[in-house]
Amino acid sequence: MLLSEYLSDIVNIIDGYSKAGLIINSELTTDFRTEKIGIIEGSITFSDNSKLIFNLNPA
Repeated sequence: MLLSEYLSDIVNIIDGYSKAGLIINSELTTDFRTEKIGIIEGSITFSDNSKLIFNLNPA
């Protein structure tokens, strides 16, 4: 899977949960080195004000 496809899947999932009111804020940053190598970082704030901070290096 290409990194851009992986990112698209993540964005679609976040969007779905945002529309359902479960996510109130999200931030994503990317660092693509090649089509398949890179880093996706971000944070998600949920409706109960809990926060998930993540760093993905899909391989």
